[in-house]
This record gives sequence, structure tokens and C-alpha cells, in this order.
Amino acid sequence: MITIEHLQALTKQVTKQSDFAQRLLDNLASEHNALLAADADSLDKVVGEKQALLKQLEAGLANITQSISKHGFAADFSGFDALLQQLPENTPLHRQWEQLQELAGKCKQQNELNGGIVSLKQQHIRQALDILKGAPPSKNTYDKQGTIDSYLDKSGYTKA
Repeated sequence: MITIEHLQALTKQVTKQSDFAQRLLDNLASEHNALLAADADSLDKVVGEKQALLKQLEAGLANITQSISKHGFAADFSGFDALLQQLPENTPLHRQWEQLQELAGKCKQQNELNGGIVSLKQQHIRQALDILKGAPPSKNTYDKQGTIDSYLDKSGYTKA
């Protein structure tokens, strides 16, 4: 049986994790801006902060799952959900858990967007390097008809 004191402590832990998740979301927005501005110095700083926040989130969530396992629940998110099902609806713990899950979803979405920007920039760099080296066009370069474009063969840059 879980006590009110333990539920209050869990609520505080989940609230703290929500605060970290909000800070991570803000950090991911800063990372996005640094990526768009191609600001390497800002990006280095933001990525370091992101890694520290992720470690704090991981540690906090591990503490939460360890804490619920001491009361007979599985030491994972399904165990936490099982705990919530035993509580009345709309408790502070329910609300904080929902907020944390919502923030986690937003973080995931922003991180995927940032990852897409990184991938696109990497692709552009590879294409520029291929042009400079006179390498054949990559499979991702097509002409208007959808066939591989051989623009490198026509380029003056590759014939120098």
C-alpha cells in the first residue's frame, strides 16, 4: 500500500522532472535557432547543456521508477500507469504526469525537427564536397524528369 506521503514525494519528483523537461524544450528551441543561424559556438554550448539536462532527466526518472518498485509496481512506465489507475482521477500526481508526458512529446518532436535540419545540412555539405571533388552525382540528385542528373559532367569546376 502506498502512503499519502509517498504520493506527495512522487508528485514532487514528477514536478521536478517536468521542470527539467521544460528546460530541455527551451534548450531544443535554442539549438534550433543555433542550427538555423549556423552558429557553431552557440550550438556547442547548447548541446552541452542538452546533454546535462538529459542526464538529469534520466536520473530523475530512474529514481521515480525505483521508488514505485518499492511499493510493488513494475519499475517502468507501465508500473507508474498501474499506480495512477489505483488513484482517484485528477490527482496532482495525475496532472503532473500528464504534463511531463506532454512535454516529453514536444521535446521529441523538436529534437526530430532539429535532427532533420542536421541531416539536411550534412547532405548539402556532402553534395558540395562531391562537386568540388568532381565525384559523380549522388543518388539523391535528380533532374526534372526524375532521372539522375549528370550536371557534374557539364560543370566547368570539375574540368579544371
